[in-house]
Amino acid sequence: MTSVHSARATRFVTTLPALYRRSGDQGWKRGVTKDVSDTGVLFESGEQLPVESIVELTFHLPEQLGNLPAGQLTCLGKVVRHRAASEAVPPRSAARFLELKSGPES
Repeated sequence: MTSVHSARATRFVTTLPALYRRSGDQGWKRGVTKDVSDTGVLFESGEQLPVESIVELTFHLPEQLGNLPAGQLTCLGKVVRHRAASEAVPPRSAARFLELKSGPES
C-alpha cells in the first residue's frame, strides 16, 4: 500500500558537499545535495543506491531552511527513488528522513 500525502514539503535548492554511507558500511563517500526539505533530501552520489536501502548522510546547512536548523545535520534516511546516471548527470537518490540530528552551527 502506498501512502499519498495531501501536502508536499517545500523543497529548497541547495548544492552542498555531503558525505553518505549505506547502512553497514564503514567508510564515507562524497556526494552533493541538490535539494533539501523538512522530510528528505535529493543528492548526487557516485553510485546508484537501491530503493529501500538505508543511508546515513551528513552535511552543513549555512542557514535555516524551513524547519531545518543551520549547522551540521546528520540524518538517517530511506532511499525512496533514484535516477540512473547519464552522460550529463551523475546518479541521484532521494532519501526520506527517518531520523535527523543537528549539531552546533560552525
